[in-house]
Amino acid sequence: MRSMIYLDNTGSDPFGNLALEEYLMTDDTRDIVMLWQNTPAVIVGRNQFTENQVDRSYAEHHGIAVVRRLSGGGAVYHDKGNLNFTIIARNGTSHKNDFSFFTRPILEVLESYGVDAQFCGRNDLVVEGRKFSGNAQYHHGSALLHHGTILWDSDLTVLARVLKPKKRVVAREVDSHQSRVANLVDFVPPSVTLTRFKADLVSRLIGETSHSTTATVPEVPQALLDKYRSESWNWGTGPEESDDADIESFPASC
Repeated sequence: MRSMIYLDNTGSDPFGNLALEEYLMTDDTRDIVMLWQNTPAVIVGRNQFTENQVDRSYAEHHGIAVVRRLSGGGAVYHDKGNLNFTIIARNGTSHKNDFSFFTRPILEVLESYGVDAQFCGRNDLVVEGRKFSGNAQYHHGSALLHHGTILWDSDLTVLARVLKPKKRVVAREVDSHQSRVANLVDFVPPSVTLTRFKADLVSRLIGETSHSTTATVPEVPQALLDKYRSESWNWGTGPEESDDADIESFPASC
């Protein structure tokens, strides 16, 4: 892998952050690592029909943004208790669909804290059988974008309320949804803060490269920002229906 650029992204606008990902993927030429957080938002997969994934009235009443991302997969909930990570590799074809390769640094950091987390199913990370991270990829020529969520101290009650369950489990109570996911803050030692975790994760993600630098976040063109704020992009029918809300899209055992 070439030298990595770490982008210190402090912006928390969901529309801007998703637009930034596309801009970095299609208009930049660097290998990039970026950690970022959003204000409350539901991020739906590229191929999903948003109305089937999100309780729209609840989202609008509580000021929760709804944004479509480049990659496929299920819908996920973001808030400031959730940490997102993005890795862009310009020559990433050898790791296409290799989710374990990109999530291994997370597991290594958690192992250093004494937390026994595992890769599970197609693209998830779990601790004690409960999911704390979902991952997805997008490919553009030889370039690969891998991104994922890390539940640190997210509001799981809102997560369960704003994401619609799959039709086959629509009668389940909220508690049964919440039992499937977990916040890492409940498993790490009390001395481990999110700030420390972020620093340790960045070090692990870029530590294997001999030349890594921190760069400023580039300005995203207005046309791309407008796209990610548009009703047609976020609520239009995706090309095809994929997995329903990501809270439900992993095996019961690993």
